[in-house]
Amino acid sequence: MAGCFWRIREDSPFNRIFLPSPAEEGRLGEMFLFELKRTVKFIDDPFVTGYLDAIGQRISVQAQEQPFPFHFYILADPRINAFAGPAGQIFITAGLAGEANNESELAGVLSHEIAHVARRHIARMIQQQQGMALPTIAGIMAGMMVPNPQAGQAIIAGTIAGVESVALGYTRLDEEEADQYGIGYLSRAGYDPHGIIRFLGRLVKEEGIESGTLAPYLETHPPLIQRIGYLESLSPPASPAAINLVGSDRLKLIQAKLIAEYKEINVARGYFDEKLKSDPKNPDLHFGLGLLYQRQKMWGEALAELGKALDLSGPNAQILWELGNVYLPKGDFDSAAASFSQATELDSKNKSLFLALGQAYHEAKKPEPAIKALESAIALDHDLVDACYELGIVYGEMEKYGQAHYYLGRSYFLIGDLENARFHFHKALEFYDPESPDAKKIKEEMEKIKGGKWGR
Repeated sequence: MAGCFWRIREDSPFNRIFLPSPAEEGRLGEMFLFELKRTVKFIDDPFVTGYLDAIGQRISVQAQEQPFPFHFYILADPRINAFAGPAGQIFITAGLAGEANNESELAGVLSHEIAHVARRHIARMIQQQQGMALPTIAGIMAGMMVPNPQAGQAIIAGTIAGVESVALGYTRLDEEEADQYGIGYLSRAGYDPHGIIRFLGRLVKEEGIESGTLAPYLETHPPLIQRIGYLESLSPPASPAAINLVGSDRLKLIQAKLIAEYKEINVARGYFDEKLKSDPKNPDLHFGLGLLYQRQKMWGEALAELGKALDLSGPNAQILWELGNVYLPKGDFDSAAASFSQATELDSKNKSLFLALGQAYHEAKKPEPAIKALESAIALDHDLVDACYELGIVYGEMEKYGQAHYYLGRSYFLIGDLENARFHFHKALEFYDPESPDAKKIKEEMEKIKGGKWGR
């Protein structure tokens, strides 16, 4: 890492340690995420990731201002694990999300990992490997944390390039500091700080430290019983009134989805059947069973169960979203659009809902409402590639070629295909007066290409 800039961590007992610059850590973060995505399945559902991000951002604002934004990811791994990566990246597994009894418990896990980032513990680990290239460090860190041990060893073997040992790991002082600051973040964010204590206590009681359900990386934390005692010493006395269950209903819906879509089919079916015997009017269980039927392409059964979930829960954007996703493969585009439209009324800031609504209207051969929905999606995220591409196709079918080429150019620009982007922008200019606002907008996009500023 020669040539990078360093600064002193002034508020730490390790105040003689020089840390990498945010720019250096940011580059490492990009490489680390790339390595993880090569070997680990990420859950990319807007309701699941949106829920996790909302909790994480609520906690992270309690930390001091950070040199990079926080990003939260969930991995399709059944084991119980959470870890922080470079440059504000926080990861949890589906197995961990499924173990939380309420939102405060999940928030407690996130707060600990956020504290590792905020206190620059990962930057310290990077600093200790000054003689090692960034891609090598990224590969080793990813190899430590991937769910499949064999895949993890393969990553490390492919990047370590003859280095026999590394010192990538938190110190005991790092862990205690992460617990100390994490408890403070939780309290200030309005969560019950005892949530993390209850969560860890349940792991000890129900799973057992030697059960093998904990991922190897999690087991490098201090012994759970010891850690629980330390957390109890940091937390104020518990009171029933303090227990924060905000968002717990939404958590149960998320958990049902994770079971339905990522558990083995027979295991998931047995779970929902057994739970419904004792709680037949539970909307979360009908929702999960509906998703399980959807996974098996049993469309009629899926619609019936999702309909029951909606009747029992009342208006719910996530259930309506899934209903729309069942109508689409059935070819019932009008019903899909109706479901997505209702969902956007309940969740007007969800770009994925507007994108789905626009695509459903397009399939239903209703170009005007399709354009309106897709433009709403782009208003929420100017760089939404799929919405730009879909708009280009819709405008082309309407023979509005200036708009068609502009949005197709934008879509190619955003994925870094500059040759096709340039072609479509040039074609778009043919349909506008050179002095018009539209022509000016297109020329600005072309200047970005010329200046090398492409994509996100």
